[in-house]
Amino acid sequence: MIIAVVSDLFMVMTHTVSGVFVAYENFILELIARTISRSLIIITFFAIVLSDLGFASFFYALTVANLTALVFALVLLKLKFFMTLLKPNMGSIIYILKEPYSIAISIMLQGQNNIFVFFLKLFRDPVEVSLFQAPNRLIQQILIVPQSFFLAYVPILSRMASHESRFADLVQVYHNMLKYIMIFTLPFCIVTYVFVPDIVLLVFGHEFVPATASFRILVWAVILLFVNIFLDFMITALKHQNVLIISTGLCLCVSGILGMFLVNQFGYIGASWATLLAYSTMALVNFYYVSKYFGMIQLGQVIFKPLASAGMLMLILHCVQGVNRSLVIIPGVMFYFCVLYLLKVYSREEVTAIVDFITNLLKKNWGGRNK
Repeated sequence: MIIAVVSDLFMVMTHTVSGVFVAYENFILELIARTISRSLIIITFFAIVLSDLGFASFFYALTVANLTALVFALVLLKLKFFMTLLKPNMGSIIYILKEPYSIAISIMLQGQNNIFVFFLKLFRDPVEVSLFQAPNRLIQQILIVPQSFFLAYVPILSRMASHESRFADLVQVYHNMLKYIMIFTLPFCIVTYVFVPDIVLLVFGHEFVPATASFRILVWAVILLFVNIFLDFMITALKHQNVLIISTGLCLCVSGILGMFLVNQFGYIGASWATLLAYSTMALVNFYYVSKYFGMIQLGQVIFKPLASAGMLMLILHCVQGVNRSLVIIPGVMFYFCVLYLLKVYSREEVTAIVDFITNLLKKNWGGRNK
């Protein structure tokens, strides 16, 4: 417990330093610091498993990884920006006590993430805790992608929200981002769903084969989590963070109510379904509040047409028998995007704009390095 607390302390301090990078809109530094921490965790975890160093070694590995990321972030802070002496500031402390939105949200999110573990320990046995937590933790690691990507656009979204003349642009960004989240997360979830048995064997081993059932339920939470992260940033840009406390609090309440019944009756499978329903509640509440400001989205373009195309992809992968399914992934995904194009979910101009954006981004990064 002591080692875990120290590890989290280093992680929070790293996030604080990374906040300076975000303030200066230098997001690549924040991404590098987070990538270093996650990469070290993965490498050290594999080394611990292969060397059979014991359970406590995982906490030491987390501490070392978070400390390394903190040191790296501090070095970047000093080289790129500034270094300040650590001293108490009562004005800042009072402000934090008055504006505890992020703290309250963080506490409730941690409660929601761990409440099903509590119920599984209460009603079931530790084995089911592992069968639920293994896929759940793997999915949580995927969230670094939308968190890093959307975080880079927070200042832009905030500037759009603060100027009435650019509010129409913000509405368009909102509609387009929801559409692209659906377009790209649906095939990812479908392909993962099909290959869950192989992923479980590769990542967790034969002992976790029963976790396949929970993994196939929890994988659909990726869509909800991606949508919810984006909606969180939109609500923050609109300066209505109190909405996040409401949605997160309702999510925690739903988790508690569902956990009492589903976990007690169905174990880790019930916990997986309860998790999915709780995330749905949070996403729907946030979507309702954002829709009050931006209006209702085009449900056909954003939800129904991508779902119809994804259903065809699912049918193709499910019906393929006697052939290595991995050989069908690329043709199946290409078919999925072709169907979306035929249904006019996206236009040729949008494809050109995305290609130009990626090309300019690569030129900016690699061209600058070559110079």
